[in-house]
Amino acid sequence: QGGFLKFLSESQIEIDLIVVDEAHCIAKWGPDFRKDYERLSELKKIFTNSTIVGFTATADSATRNEIKEKLFASKGLVFVKGFDRPNLSFSVTSKINWKDRLLGLLSKHKGRSGIIYVLSRKDTERVSEFINRNGHTSISYHAGLSTDIRQENQNLFMTKPGMIVVATIAFGMGIDKPDVRFVFHLNLPQSMEAFYQEVGRAGRDGKHADTVLFFGIDDLIKRREMILQSSADEEYKIRENKRLDYLHDYCETSECRRTVLLQYFGDQSTLCGNCDNCTDPPEQVDSTLPAQIILSAIKRLELLGQTFGRQHIIDIVMGSENEKIIEWGHNKKITTHGKGKEHFPDSSKHFWMHIISQLVSSGNLLLNIEKRGGLELSKKGNAILFNKEKFLSKRVKEENFQGKIHSQQITRDNSKTILNETNETDERLMGSLKELRLKIAREENVPAFVIFSDRTLKEMSRLKPKNDSDLLQVNGVGSVKLEKYGDRFLACISSTYSD
Repeated sequence: QGGFLKFLSESQIEIDLIVVDEAHCIAKWGPDFRKDYERLSELKKIFTNSTIVGFTATADSATRNEIKEKLFASKGLVFVKGFDRPNLSFSVTSKINWKDRLLGLLSKHKGRSGIIYVLSRKDTERVSEFINRNGHTSISYHAGLSTDIRQENQNLFMTKPGMIVVATIAFGMGIDKPDVRFVFHLNLPQSMEAFYQEVGRAGRDGKHADTVLFFGIDDLIKRREMILQSSADEEYKIRENKRLDYLHDYCETSECRRTVLLQYFGDQSTLCGNCDNCTDPPEQVDSTLPAQIILSAIKRLELLGQTFGRQHIIDIVMGSENEKIIEWGHNKKITTHGKGKEHFPDSSKHFWMHIISQLVSSGNLLLNIEKRGGLELSKKGNAILFNKEKFLSKRVKEENFQGKIHSQQITRDNSKTILNETNETDERLMGSLKELRLKIAREENVPAFVIFSDRTLKEMSRLKPKNDSDLLQVNGVGSVKLEKYGDRFLACISSTYSD
């Protein structure tokens, strides 16, 4: 601020080093939140002999470039440390019946400290009252509370064991409590950076901590509206929407969540074995053909020197002839135009959005934030496009979708024994089978679903096969997998009932 700068200049104090903490605020919030963030760019002009550094825990490449431009006139050096926090587990759960889900999660952390993030001030108080009525100890925290109450609640959280704070994003800056055992998000965060910044408050002692994101499509709509209503410029709104797209991809992915998260920050990871998709893989289907249709459209755009976002790509593959398609001539120049509808006549935009989300989260497509969220092919994506790799995706959650991909999967499913659905899954055996699957997956350094899908394990737990012949009747067990894993899974089933 002007007064402080005047004081420093008049006092003739020699300043050797200026540190800007939480430097991502310069790019992420800027004048839309505090105009003083923008004025930090003046530091280099005023303190010409000082070294200036900026620190942030979470910034993607676009944010790093913006910090470099605004704080250092694009002349600064960038040092990036690894983003991985291996002691944190990552899970996403549905917001349907969220109260029951929340109480179930809290029961596992009884007497432990944690943070629950919500979107609004009212929700901090409502959720805090709800969990207090159900045997837990919590306090609320938001910017609308007086300074004294906020300070008192923060002190309680820092000093009293087992305290839970239910808060908006106003809570967290400067919090360095080492034994936070969980961070739950009851609403969708603003972006991947915000999400990782907030979950990063858990497990700072290096011990295991859980992070769970409750996801519902309503939250995605709310976030879009908040961006739309912002007073920031259009470029900022476009970038924030694309960042939100990636967070949506993270929620929907069937890949290892840690891999997807670190990929966003340009970091690499092997399968973590510490996220819900690694320990309890979702059911997957072969989506190679729809993936190739999407990838082909993007490849042809790249050959024309053009980059577009996911909505325009969907319009191309669905054969739309809207104003933008006609203006760019993509109905004539892109031979993939309409191929999606041709091969999947009953598919909807929801289906193609799902395929794109899965392609982005798996690293087959790259989201270029600096090019207004344009989609670009990666090396992995090229391998799928040219039939060198298959593409597996999480099954589309769309009741009325009856395209070929769905029909083919149903046909394959019915070629094996049709199970009596009233024969309930044996939960004890299912747990033992999952433990064995995870153990083998870690031995072979592959995703758990590569060994056997959840559906296959459920059938094993229902049928309880006793020999090779029985095991071959289980959907998903062929001769190759029988030879590789049959003895171990039959032994697991046998030992579970001999205990």
